[in-house]
Formats: sequence, structure tokens, C-alpha cells
Amino acid sequence: MRNLNAPNPQHLQYSIEELPMRVESLRALLGDTKLIGADVYGTAWNFPDIVVALAKAGFDYVTIKAGDGSTGAAHLIDLKNRGLNVVYLAHIADIALRREGLREKISIIAEGGVLDSFHMFLVLLAGADFVGMGMRTLHPLGCTLCQRCHTGQCAWGITSRQYGYRIDPEQGSRMIVNMIKSFHKDLEGLAAGLGMSTHADVVGSRRFRYHGKDPLLFETFGKKDFDSQIKVIPINVKELSIFKTENEIKEKKSQLIDSLLDKIEGDFLKIDIGVNKIDSHTLNITMKEAVKKGVKRFILDNVMGQRMIGTGVNCDEIIVNGLVGNQSFAFVRDVKINVLPCRNNNILIPANVQVGVANTSNPKEINIAGHVNDLFAAYSVSGTFRVAKSGGVRNLLLMKAGIPEEWNRIKIDNFKDKENDDILKELLRKYHSRKAKRINMKWSTFLRTFEGKLNERKAPIAVYGLGVERGMGDYFMEYAQGGIGIILNIPNLEKPMGYYICSGMSAGAAYIRGNVLNSQLGVGVKKIEYLTENDIDFLLLEIENFIKTFINIDIDRTYNEHLKNFANTFHKNSNDILKDFCKIIPITTNEMRSNE
Repeated sequence: MRNLNAPNPQHLQYSIEELPMRVESLRALLGDTKLIGADVYGTAWNFPDIVVALAKAGFDYVTIKAGDGSTGAAHLIDLKNRGLNVVYLAHIADIALRREGLREKISIIAEGGVLDSFHMFLVLLAGADFVGMGMRTLHPLGCTLCQRCHTGQCAWGITSRQYGYRIDPEQGSRMIVNMIKSFHKDLEGLAAGLGMSTHADVVGSRRFRYHGKDPLLFETFGKKDFDSQIKVIPINVKELSIFKTENEIKEKKSQLIDSLLDKIEGDFLKIDIGVNKIDSHTLNITMKEAVKKGVKRFILDNVMGQRMIGTGVNCDEIIVNGLVGNQSFAFVRDVKINVLPCRNNNILIPANVQVGVANTSNPKEINIAGHVNDLFAAYSVSGTFRVAKSGGVRNLLLMKAGIPEEWNRIKIDNFKDKENDDILKELLRKYHSRKAKRINMKWSTFLRTFEGKLNERKAPIAVYGLGVERGMGDYFMEYAQGGIGIILNIPNLEKPMGYYICSGMSAGAAYIRGNVLNSQLGVGVKKIEYLTENDIDFLLLEIENFIKTFINIDIDRTYNEHLKNFANTFHKNSNDILKDFCKIIPITTNEMRSNE
């Protein structure tokens, strides 16, 4: 069976224990009214265990990826081996959750290879709550699954037509909706024929025998009759914080939250965490309630690993004195954040941050006066990130290229009170406007209209100083898509970097000061030993700003001395610093072909 993972697997969490933390941060951002789900592929040998783990982590639903799946343009070997039969996988997932007493805590969506209403009905009988389809919805548009989408040779012109000549989205959506409605009627008839009248009657009902040739269907339905369903044994999850809603936490901690909010002074609030006096959820809720009262600036003292700091909090500035926990500063936008060391009873709390911090973030700037751990600023969209010391594994994973200014100019509030039909009409109007523009000009001219919009974007920039304790972890800037990473190597480490540097980078660059071997580079990138004038001007500005940010902070004695020496050298003769930089950039398509 072919391995469908990326060349370097992207571990967005390294243990089952971290899954609930990711769910926590999403709930803090989205609130209790939004559903959070995860995908599970049917190729995993421990598939039932993964489903149970996701349920225990607090996900609202799990989507089972089975059968062939994909868009129809995947390689044949992938299509044939993507996952086991969707009916069988829905069955074993349902059984696993029932045995653990978790079935009523999570919904199952099953998809992959479902092509008609009868197949959908089997999947529901096997235990899925909902059935998803991908390729089947292409059929009303004329698709015959010839698997040539990516070649530009679509027999029906669905993917081979140039922009502006493709299927009208309104007409296409109407055909798909009509097909789905016909499936609904078929399902109602099938259910009625078996004496079932509700959705709950159908889900997980296995009251018939299968005698066909499909071994997986026989395993699911054919071995024996199910006189009664496996009972759902509910477990007591009330004490687990991951299953508590924001309102429940707010009610339980109302006295503490109110006492903290009483300390608001204008648009400013200072909160003393007291190391362990305030838990992560309570702190996050307090900050969001303070914002409702007009608070724009926060100072958090004596922080010791609290999670979700700043997540879902719409403010201008956050100063954290202490250690920042997992998944903090996720999804933040247009905020300035400083993390500083502090002392509690003469014990130094370092200004370090833990795993998954600044995930998918778009800040003005985030300054960390210490180390960062794995997956720092993964999927970062824009903004400036400064780290006084070193980073862990997969820092700046899939770093983006900035938000188009056109998006920033969109006034989202204008759509809040609009009906869905009005929003759809507005989107269709914009589509037809672009379509008319495309028809009235050459394709090359039409593409050039986007160049200015691309150049308006401000790519994210991340600058690391490095500490004497360790260098950077492996997979720095893996799969980067336009951001800039800078390693200053302030303590002059002999080996400042790990391996697989910039592996899979498609755009952007890394500037690294110190010895970098070709064997340390990832796939698809190359090292350049010289800097252009633009490179030099860019680095001079970023180095100067880095020094100004951390030079007056008491991080620790050793680091302070190294930074002071680095700053003195830089200000006396910047060339002594710049001469040791190399630049890592993606290999062009022509270079790849010549290497082959």
C-alpha cells in the first residue's frame, strides 16, 4: 500500500495529550456554537484507537476518509489504496465509540467512494451519522472521472476552460442541489421500506444479513444477526474541562472573574496570575470579558504555563511576564505581544513559550525574550516575530506570504446583518464582474492585473537570536510559502542549525549566520553564499530592530553579554556580522529539470 503522507510528516501535535489543547484553543476562538472536527484515514492500522482518542479529546465530529476519495485526478494507485470500504470503517468506528461510552459525545461523518443513495443508506446503517460525497457531485456537471483534471485535457471542458468560460456557479450549484434532493427522497423510501421513520432509527441499525461476495460487507453485516445494538455506556465527563462550555466555566468561576474585572483602569487591565492561582480557561474568559468592557491593553504577571493566552481576544497589546503555555497567541490579529522573564519569590520564571504558540497568527509583532518550542508561528500569515533565543522543531512551518491588502479592505461588518441569499447575490455579482473583465482582455493581460495585488502583501518575518543552550531544531521553515526567516546566531554557535532546513519551501527565503552544510538542507532548496544590496538593506533594518527590542531586557547573564557583544560589533562594523550570512532559497523549476 502506498504511503500518502508528505515526504516529511507534519506533526502538528506530538501526542494524544496535546489534542485537547488544540481543541481548547479552537473553542476559545470560535466559542461554543461552532463545531470542531478532525479527519481520520482508513489506512491506519490503529484506526479505532484514533477515533476514540479524538472523541476523548473533545472533538464534536470525526470525518472518516475511506474508499477511493479524492477529486478523481489522483494517481490510480492512490485511488485504489486510499482506505478500506467506507461501510466497514463506519461500522468499526461506531463499535469502538460505543464500547468506550463515547458514541453520544461525537458524530461520525463517513465519505469516500459513495456513489448513490443505496450506498449512502448502507453507510448510515453501519453507524455513520452523516455521509459525505466529493466525486459524485461532479457528475451533474458532466464529469466522467477521466482523471485528467491536472493535465488541462478535461473531456468536458470543466477544468480545461480558461477563467471566465467555465460552468456558471449558479447553474452548477442548482444541478448539484437537485441531485442531493433526489438522494434524500430515495433514502426516505428505503427507510420506510424497513419500517424506520427517523434518522435515529437508521443510524447504527444492523438488522439484516449480507450474503454477497464483498468480504468487508460480510464482515460488517453477514456474520450474525444483531438482536440488539451495543449499548452506549455514558461516561462521566463533566469534570473534564474539555467538555465544559464557556458559560459553565464562567458560572463556576464568576466570583474570581468579577474580582479581576473590577481592576480595569480605562482601557488597561493588569492581572496577577500568581503562578497557579488562575487556570487557563478562566484567564482566557476573563480577557474576553474585559475586551467587552473596553480593555485594549493587558499585563499578565507571574504566568506559569497557562494555555490559550490571547486566543480569541481582540485587543491592541499583551505583555506576559513569565512562561507561556501551549497554543497561546493562536489566530491573533493586529496585536503587539511581548513575553518577558519575571521573578516570583526570587525564582526566575523564564520568558519561554511552549508548543504550537502563534499558530495561524497575524500579529503586528510578537517578541519572545527566551526560547520557543516546536511549531512556533506555524501557518503564520503576516507580522513580525522576534525570538531572543532558539526555536524547536518545525518552526515557521508553512509560513505564508502575507494577507492581500484587498482582503484587509473588506468590511466584514457589512455582511453581519445580511441574509444568505443577499450574500450569495453579492458574490455572484463579483464573479460575473471578473468574468466580464476576463472576456474583454487577453489572458496574459488579465493575469497581470493580479501582480500589483501580490506585491501589496507584506510577508511575515521571523528573527531568532539563538541561545548558548542549543541551536535551532530540525525542519526550520518547512514548506514555507513566502515568509522570511533570519538566524542571527548571537553566541556564534559552531552548528547553529538542525537538519532539513527549508525542506519543500516554495517561496520566501532564510538568512542564516554561521556554518550551514549542504547536507543540512531540505529537498528543493539551495544555498547562496553572497548577499545583494537589497538583502543587506533588509538585514540591517531587522538586526537593528532586534537589538532595540532585547538589549535592555535582563534575560540571563550569559545571553545579555553575548547580545551586548553582538550589538557592539554590529554598530562598529556591520560587515563583520553580514559577511557570515548565507541565504537559502527555493530551486527553480528549470534547475530541478537540469538536476534530473
